Amino acid sequence: MAKRFFDLVLTIPGFLLILPFLLFLSLLVRLFHGSPVLFAQFRPGLNATPFRMLKFRSMTNARDADGNLLPDNERLTSFGRFLRSTSLDEFPSLLNVLKGDMSIVGPRPEVVSHLPHYDDDAKAIIFAHRPGMTDLASLLYMQEERLLEESSDPLKTYFEIILPEKNRLRVRHLVQQS
Repeated sequence: MAKRFFDLVLTIPGFLLILPFLLFLSLLVRLFHGSPVLFAQFRPGLNATPFRMLKFRSMTNARDADGNLLPDNERLTSFGRFLRSTSLDEFPSLLNVLKGDMSIVGPRPEVVSHLPHYDDDAKAIIFAHRPGMTDLASLLYMQEERLLEESSDPLKTYFEIILPEKNRLRVRHLVQQS
């Protein structure tokens, strides 16, 4: 309860304070990427229950001649790269904090498809807590995309090296938090 109270005490005034900036960013996202302005993706939350995590869109809906979405790297715009590199794309997640799906600080939720790659012990600890907008792992791996670009097999690198290390950091934080 204390953590939820802390989240609300910070998020409500903070959200109201930055609302004009968020509206400006929304306008820019609409101009550069079209509608909708927000991107929603299911992520595992408390008890691994999926919730819709909100972010500003960083990609267009560009499609090939057959109507299929182009690969992510072809749809990501320069403005989208800017949003991601500055983490401005994460601000809509404050709505998830207000709703109670997330906390400000807690284990950063991965995409649902990554769950089979979690160690069972780590999974039990991580999903016993509300996910957060940020955690130690997300701070230490801010340049994760660069590491993956340097890999000859990015998926293998992510699932065998990066994800286990991120989960180790998440568990360490959750066990040692005060």
